[in-house]
Amino acid sequence: MFEMPTINRNPIKPKRVNNICGSAFDCSQFYSSPAWQRLRNTFITEHPVCECCLEHKRVTPAEHVHHRRPFKYGKTEEEQWSLFLNQNNLVALCECCHYAIHGKMIKYNLEQCDSLTDVEWRDAHGMQ
Repeated sequence: MFEMPTINRNPIKPKRVNNICGSAFDCSQFYSSPAWQRLRNTFITEHPVCECCLEHKRVTPAEHVHHRRPFKYGKTEEEQWSLFLNQNNLVALCECCHYAIHGKMIKYNLEQCDSLTDVEWRDAHGMQ
């Protein structure tokens, strides 16, 4: 007898990338700063939807603010702060897209990334 397939209603946990900033770089002074807290709160309020999901015609709440070009690539501390606090260097993402983008950056040794291909996006969201 043929059984109907069932839908798995359990949310798929995104794969986490360890130490997003990189092993030799200390992010704490940046992410704990009042300037970042204000900027992040303002940015996520102005961009409440994941920009990557929106490109793939899906509306998902944004939970993370991602730096398109990681601030750790600044040659001086002043340049790092400039990259860190530049609104044009930010993109609002859901958790799945955020970790998938960081995974892509590590896998392909990219200095900058803010989008996923259709296949990468579906994989990040557990879709076939």
